[in-house]
Amino acid sequence: MLMLRASLLFSLALFGSAQIKPGCVAKHCAKEAAKAALDPMFYRNSVCELGCQNNFAKDKTPEKLNYQNCTTTCAVSYESPAGDAFTGCGMTNGCMSLPAIPGSCPYKKEHIQADASLASLTGEWWQHRGKNALWDCYDCQHIHGMFLTDNASFCHQTVSPKGTVQAPCWSYTYSYDLYLEKGGTKTFEQTWQLPSDTPKGDHIDIYYQYMGSWHNESWFILQATPNYVLLGDCSYMMAWIDVGSIVWVRPGHKLTDAENAAIKEQYKTKLGWDYDSFCYDKHGEDNSGSVCRNPVKSTTETFPARPRIFHHGPPGQKRPFMTPDQINDLKAELAAQDLKTDLVVADQAAPSGKYTASVPFILSMTVNFNGDGTMDFDNDIKIAKKDINCPKEPVTVSATSVAFPSIQKIGDCMGDALRGQKKDVTKFYIDINSDGTLTFHSDGWPKLKLKPSSSDAAAVFI
Repeated sequence: MLMLRASLLFSLALFGSAQIKPGCVAKHCAKEAAKAALDPMFYRNSVCELGCQNNFAKDKTPEKLNYQNCTTTCAVSYESPAGDAFTGCGMTNGCMSLPAIPGSCPYKKEHIQADASLASLTGEWWQHRGKNALWDCYDCQHIHGMFLTDNASFCHQTVSPKGTVQAPCWSYTYSYDLYLEKGGTKTFEQTWQLPSDTPKGDHIDIYYQYMGSWHNESWFILQATPNYVLLGDCSYMMAWIDVGSIVWVRPGHKLTDAENAAIKEQYKTKLGWDYDSFCYDKHGEDNSGSVCRNPVKSTTETFPARPRIFHHGPPGQKRPFMTPDQINDLKAELAAQDLKTDLVVADQAAPSGKYTASVPFILSMTVNFNGDGTMDFDNDIKIAKKDINCPKEPVTVSATSVAFPSIQKIGDCMGDALRGQKKDVTKFYIDINSDGTLTFHSDGWPKLKLKPSSSDAAAVFI
C-alpha cells in the first residue's frame, strides 16, 4: 500500500529522545494543546502508545516496522479530533522533532517507464502484492477510482510548495484496513487531489492533508500495462523515510505465469529485489474485493493557507505524546504568557440535565446527562422515520468535550443503531461550548447545536 498508511491518528507529545518545545506550543498551539490534554480519547491514545515505547530501541527491523505497527494500532483505535488538531498544529509550526531513522529512497529516473504517468492508474485497481512488510501489507487495499476533473475548487483543496494544485487534477480515492488494539480492523478511505502536469517518465510528488496536517511522498511508476501497474513509493516525515512498492491489478484479473515472471524480472533488474519476498494482499483471489467491507469515508478538510512545513506522517510514525511532567511544563509556559486556555482555566461548566434541538420536519434530538456517567440519547430522525432512543448511554466528560467510550462495542445501543445506518461511530462526540450550549458531531450530518431545555431549542446547523 502507499506509504502514508495509516488513519494514523495522533496525539502530540514526547517520547524517547524526541523533543517537544513547550514555548513553541504555547505560542502557536495553545488552544489545540488545551483541548487535547483534556480529551479522553487523546489520553487513551497516549496510554496505549506508552506501551509501544520500549519497542523503539529494541526494534531492529528496517524502518522500525514493529514499533510503527504498535503505534499505528493505538492511533487507529483512539483517534480524536482534538488530538489531530494538536498534532497538525505542532508539526506544521515545528514544535516537535523526532530521532532519525536512517534510510534513503532507492528509486531513480531510469527506473521509471518512459511513457508512464498518473494516467497509467486511471480507473479502479486492487493491490496484489507489496514490498514494505507493514505499509504495503494491510488487507483490502483498493483504488476505488482515479479520474481527471476540471473542478477547480476541488483541486485547490491541496497545497504544495508551489501553491495549490491546479485544474485539471486527478481525483484519487483509495481505502485499506487497519488493525484495532482490541482486535478486528477498521476500514479507512480518503480522496486526494493529485497534479496532472507532471511529465511522462518523471517521478510524481504527492502532497495531501491527513489528520489535521500535511504530508508528502514521491511515486515512481516502474511499469504500466493494461492489467497491472508497478508503483514504487518513498514517503517522508521529518527525518524518517519509508520505502515500498505495490503491484496494482485490475478488478477481476488474475495475473498469469508470464505476467508474474515479467514482474519478478522488473524488480530484480531495476532494484535487485526478490519479488517472492513480497506479501500478498487479502481481498479475494480474483481481485474482486469479495472479502472486504464497504469503506468508511473520512471527513474532507480544507486548508486554504500554504503550510509552513511539509512532512509525511503515517499513523505508525514515532508520534510524541505528552507525559504529566510535560503537560505541567506547558501549563507553566502558558501561565507565564497569561494565556487563558483550558490548560490553565477550565471555565466551561460540565453539562447537566437536558439539552434539546430540532429541525422542523427533519429531526428532533434530546440528550439528558444523568450525573452518573451516563446520558439518555434520543434522536428522532423524522425524515427517515427512524428513532434512536438509548437510555443510560455511557459517556466520558472532560472540560471541553463528551465522548462515547462504548460506542464501538457490539451491543452498545447507540453504536449498533448508528452502524445500522452505515455511520462511522468513531466520528460521534460532543463539544462543550463556553456559552453553555453543546455541539453534536457526527458522520455525514451537519454539526448540530443543542441548548439547555429551558432555552429556545431551535436547532442551529454550523
